[in-house]
Formats: sequence, structure tokens, C-alpha cells
Amino acid sequence: MIKFKIVSVSTMLSENDEVSSVRVHYNGFDESRSINISGNMVLSPEVYVGNESPAALTGIVKRNLVDRLA
Repeated sequence: MIKFKIVSVSTMLSENDEVSSVRVHYNGFDESRSINISGNMVLSPEVYVGNESPAALTGIVKRNLVDRLA
């Protein structure tokens, strides 16, 4: 199983100080560290708001990665 970690979250604000997008940087690796993955993902405000916790963001990253790999 690959364990993911949220490394940083960068929030972009509009002129009205509302969230316009969020860039989530992540990395992941398996137990033996023979598989490594890292990158970033841009989320819309609709996806980010309510999912600000690291656990929720990790779930979003995992689902998006699986969808892109399929």
C-alpha cells in the first residue's frame, strides 16, 4: 500500500479575497520505498471548501491519481 503525505497547500485568492484555487503538493511511497510518487494537484474552491483537513485532502489526491492512472 502506498502511504501519501500532504506536503503543502497553497491557496490562491481572488480580488475579493475569496479562494479561487488551491494547489496541493503531495508525496507517497510504499513500505519498501521502491515506489515513489510526488506532484501537485490544483483543486477548485468547490472541492477544497469543507475538505481542508490533511486526511480529506489525502483522500482527494488518492482518488484523482487512481482516476488518472486508469
